[in-house]
This record gives sequence, structure tokens and C-alpha cells, in this order.
Amino acid sequence: MISETRKEIVATGNELERLGILDLTAGNISVRVGDDAIAITPSGIPYGETTPDDIVLCALADGAVIEGARRPSSELALHRAV
Repeated sequence: MISETRKEIVATGNELERLGILDLTAGNISVRVGDDAIAITPSGIPYGETTPDDIVLCALADGAVIEGARRPSSELALHRAV
């Protein structure tokens, strides 16, 4: 499930950039994964360069990285709150 979610986040970011809604690293995308995690775009990587492996899985409770080598978006706290 998480691999498909990562692919969908990347595809959505690319589409939103194509439409002019997002640009380079501006704006972030996240998806809740189950009851206790969130998948979110990484910090500082342009959408055109983002791959599914760059998407970071974080704990919803405290934002701790569960899976991924990148730093999650600086807006992680906001995404967790929503």
C-alpha cells in the first residue's frame, strides 16, 4: 500500500506543477496512512526530481520518521494537525 501511495503523491505533485498550482518545492502533499502514519513530500526537492523513494513516512503522533532517507517537509506539523 505505501509504495502505491508514494507513487500517487509523486504523480499528483507533477500534475499540480504542470497545472501551475505548485512550483519547484513550493507546496507539499501528504496522505494519511492507516491510523498512525502520514506519507509526505520531502523538504527541498523539486517535484520534477521527486521519486517515490523520496516520500517520507512519519508517525502521526510525533512526526518521527518511520521510513525514508529524506527529511520530511518543514510543514509536517501542519499536515499532522490536519
